[in-house]
Amino acid sequence: NASIEQIQFVNPSNGWMRAEYRDGLFATRDGGETWTYQELNVEPSGSIVDMQFLDEKTGLVLARIEEDDFRIFRTLDGVAWKEVAQVRAPLAAFSFINSTEGWAVGPNGLIAHFQLPAE
Repeated sequence: NASIEQIQFVNPSNGWMRAEYRDGLFATRDGGETWTYQELNVEPSGSIVDMQFLDEKTGLVLARIEEDDFRIFRTLDGVAWKEVAQVRAPLAAFSFINSTEGWAVGPNGLIAHFQLPAE
């Protein structure tokens, strides 16, 4: 039984949550009445570290694959996820200002800037 680690709503109807030890997210389109699992196809040992949604269709996820192997996944339709970046450094959290530009932080003052491809 996994505990909920993070939840975010972009409006009263649309939201996502991530649970501990899961490689995907749960999405709702009805204010939390029902939840649907969205698989990200993270490696078998991978786990989601952070997530951010900009609107009901645009979201990003930071996933840890191995100790110093992190990936960023993005959705542009709120359902299908695609890997858009790989980072060989430990990251703890991230924040994006739009679907392509963001920053991530890690231990010992690590700050990384991302400029992701548009599609």
